[in-house]
Amino acid sequence: AGGKLLATSTNTWFVDGTTVSRWNAGFTSRTDFTLPIDFASAATDGTNLWVLTKGSEVYTFSLGDIVLPSPTMTLTQNTILNSHLFYLKGMMVLAVGGQLWDVTNGVADDTTEFSGNYVGSHQWIAATDGLAAAYLLGGQGDKWFVYSLTVRDDAATFDPPVVAAPLPEGEQGRALGSYLGFVLIGTSKGARFATPGGDGTLTYGQLIDAGC
Repeated sequence: AGGKLLATSTNTWFVDGTTVSRWNAGFTSRTDFTLPIDFASAATDGTNLWVLTKGSEVYTFSLGDIVLPSPTMTLTQNTILNSHLFYLKGMMVLAVGGQLWDVTNGVADDTTEFSGNYVGSHQWIAATDGLAAAYLLGGQGDKWFVYSLTVRDDAATFDPPVVAAPLPEGEQGRALGSYLGFVLIGTSKGARFATPGGDGTLTYGQLIDAGC
């Protein structure tokens, strides 16, 4: 995978391989950190940078760090492949294969898992925040879906994801984004523009052919 560029309220971060770079707001100074192993994913909560490595460790970088911080979490999950961090609805989500955990408080075990029945070869590859719900892109082989993700009634974590819209058979998911409440779905054949319903389901229009 290539590098990832992320911005917080006060800094811009770039993560590539084992290097984490932080620039100040005016791009007049830069601080570099070296991870012990390549990164697998990175996300920001708006203030701090969270980095997941392929060695099953999570690092949380803050504005004041001048040396590599100690890992925030050491996971039992294997994060070499199909592993991501997503910041959704104010919570940090860890996705490994078809499983999901709310790791906001630094724990990834049975008490923080909300995967539902999406296991086996299923994998989560992208996510985005919407207005009434967050959305996840997941699937396997030629069967891919966009799922809605809503906060539990007690606001403690998420309910398991539910299907918001299936992609046409053979159209594989690639990316997910949102803007002004609308959801953009990137696929193996182009892109689709989707409108959320009040129940979190998505209605998308015709394929925008991107020459994929």
